[in-house]
Parts: sequence; structure tokens; C-alpha cells
Amino acid sequence: MKRASKELKKALAVVDSYYAEGKHLKYHVLQIMFARLNNDESQQLTDYIISKYSVIDYQAAIDYYGCYEKMLMAFHSNTGNEYDIKESFNGKRDDVYQKMTSILMGTGRFKDIHDVLGLKAEEKIDIFNYLNGKTEATPSQIANFLQMEIRFI
Repeated sequence: MKRASKELKKALAVVDSYYAEGKHLKYHVLQIMFARLNNDESQQLTDYIISKYSVIDYQAAIDYYGCYEKMLMAFHSNTGNEYDIKESFNGKRDDVYQKMTSILMGTGRFKDIHDVLGLKAEEKIDIFNYLNGKTEATPSQIANFLQMEIRFI
């Protein structure tokens, strides 16, 4: 049992290291880590990775509702139609989103990639043009990435 505990600690350290360097966990790294863990430890590692790499700002969500309890109450009382959400699918590869993130984070202009979403429309247009010249992403992919609408005239 001690060996498994050491292996879990090692796996958690690997996750922390990749995250601190702004890297995504590669499949071969995950396979190696999970191969050394038992089922309970694998579940713990999975939970840790999901929480570590989460794109949700939980504190901002709690602040929006005032407190954690009110947020939970709102979630439980809302019977939305989440399956009716219209999502656009363009049939193109999605690895360009990682490339766009890497390019923008490499500029040193942003501490967090989410900062891009708060930019003014003019700034997003500048970034759109910049990414259009630096990536193989389609204009619709860049617009989706920047959460902006494209209108063709």
C-alpha cells in the first residue's frame, strides 16, 4: 500500500509540474501514471486533474450568487434545457485552439488566457488579424476562440 501511495504522490507532482509550466498532459504521460495506480488512486488522480485544469472560476461563480449555498440553490432550482443548446460545429480540426492559446500566452500580454475574452471589440479584431496570420485556423475558428461574431458582407 505504501508503494501505491508514493506512486500517487509522484503522479500528483507530475500534474503540478505540467500545470505550472502551462503544458497539457500528454496521453503517454497519463498512461504511465495511471498504469502504476490502483483503481481508487486512479479515481483520485482523475479528480485532481479535472480540478487542476478546470476552466471554471469557481470563486467568481460563487461571488455572482453571493455565497456557495445560494449558488447551489440556484443550480438545483433551475430546470434548464441544456440539451437544447445550439453548438456550432465546423468540421475542422480543433488543435488550432491550443495553438492560438500558446501564441497569445507567448506574447506576454496576458497572464491568463481568459483575459482575452474581456477585451474590447477593436482589440479582438487586432488579435483576430494577428492570429489569422500566425495559425492555420479558419476565420470562424478564430472568431469562436475570441467569442466574437463574424459578419460577411
